[in-house]
Formats: sequence, structure tokens, C-alpha cells
Amino acid sequence: MKRQIYWLGMMLLLFAFFFFTPFPGGTVMDGFSGLTIKFFLAYCAIIVVAQLYAALVALWQFLSESATRKKESCRQTLR
Repeated sequence: MKRQIYWLGMMLLLFAFFFFTPFPGGTVMDGFSGLTIKFFLAYCAIIVVAQLYAALVALWQFLSESATRKKESCRQTLR
């Protein structure tokens, strides 16, 4: 639960970064069109962070499963 709150906070910080960061480009980022562009970039950032989180969870599970010691199978003769 604590880890999920941490990732949610990171996504919100990334959203705030893209929303409040002044972009170079002059008048393109002013007005309603600039607000639309900032929302779109922030939404893309949230998607990227969510996909990164899912990839890291899958990698962590793979590494933890491969690190556990498994029983070695013994050969049995079928009669």
C-alpha cells in the first residue's frame, strides 16, 4: 500500500511538472490551446509512468521467482 501511494505521488508530481512548466514556444502555449497541449502532455506522462511501473513490477516478480531455489526433479523409471 505504501509503495502504491509512492508511485501515485510520483505520477502526480510528473503531471504537475508538465502542467506548470513554462515551455519555450512563445504564444503557442498561451490561452486555451496551450492549456490543451499541457493537459495532453501530462496525460501522456501519466501513461508512461504507469507502463514503467507495470514493467518494473513484472521484472521484480521475474527476478524474485528466478532467485528462489527450486527442487531438482529426480528421474523416475517408468515400468
